[in-house]
Amino acid sequence: MVDPRLLHGRPADSDVSARRPVRTVVFTDLDSPFGVPHLFELLGTPGCQVVAVVIGAPGPSETGGVMRLPDRWGRAVLRDVLKTTTDLGVPVLQVPSVRDGTLVHALEGLSPDLLVSAGFRRILPREVLNVPACAAVNLHPSRLPRVRGRNPWFWTVATGETETAATLHHMVEEVDAGDIVFQVRVGVDANDTASSLQLKTTLESLRLIAPLIEAAAQGPLPRHPQNLSDGAVFSEPSDRDRMLDWSAAAGTVHRLIRASLLTPGAHTRFRERGVRVLDAELGTDPALWATAAPPGAVLKATTNGVAVKAGDGHVVLRRLEYGGQPLPAASVVGLAGGEGAHDRFC
Repeated sequence: MVDPRLLHGRPADSDVSARRPVRTVVFTDLDSPFGVPHLFELLGTPGCQVVAVVIGAPGPSETGGVMRLPDRWGRAVLRDVLKTTTDLGVPVLQVPSVRDGTLVHALEGLSPDLLVSAGFRRILPREVLNVPACAAVNLHPSRLPRVRGRNPWFWTVATGETETAATLHHMVEEVDAGDIVFQVRVGVDANDTASSLQLKTTLESLRLIAPLIEAAAQGPLPRHPQNLSDGAVFSEPSDRDRMLDWSAAAGTVHRLIRASLLTPGAHTRFRERGVRVLDAELGTDPALWATAAPPGAVLKATTNGVAVKAGDGHVVLRRLEYGGQPLPAASVVGLAGGEGAHDRFC
């Protein structure tokens, strides 16, 4: 797959000023920590003219577009979508349904060259995708076609992928299935979490914006077909997906904990109460590896953490949410009273 950094540099302002700006409509959701930074990157990219922003109908989790999010250098910046677009005179179109014919009519009136989707949670119909003169593209923070669909950071870590990517692809009426325009590979480290991957892939994805605008100004965008049989479509992880199975290998348990750290955390039960794991690491104490204990058993508890038996090996729990409170794991198993030695997580 072609890395756009090998083909394009960020064009100089003098080069861009001689060309007609690329008229761009951005689709994002106001509460998307992935999508909103891309909107601001497009607003600041030479040669790109954002002519409208399309957002979904606000729900109970919406932030109103005000969040502290990374810019292309990884610096945390307070972003206010509605104030910024108002100040710049960019119209914001709120659409309860993308299949409402009024959206197509509104887009046609804007004569866009590009539709760019980032963090927009709906599949756009063919009538919308056919509006732009150049292309309708989506930014997806994973290595397509391996991990398609929702929350790719969770699934990349949970399934043990060793590599992910920032991917720009043409949109079709199927989830993340269109031809790839650009793709930049991103390594997955042994201690990466969903949160760290979110930042890494977002930063790489933001760097695709300038090459996208440059390519769109010059002609048709590249197309690299996907082999969809090489991957799968994933849904938003449920509580069941985040439930720890202590009979699984220690590495599998630890991956699920790392995958769930964005929110709301991997969960288990202890003394008949629900527990969410906030911090943990893979156990390395060889004296505990061969311990004859059932999965979930507390092997050792100190102020530094609680070693819990897995199918093979063990995991050291550092911090837990227990009874709605974040606590050191040692406090949960009750070191002060000498408890915990015969306790089990299940």
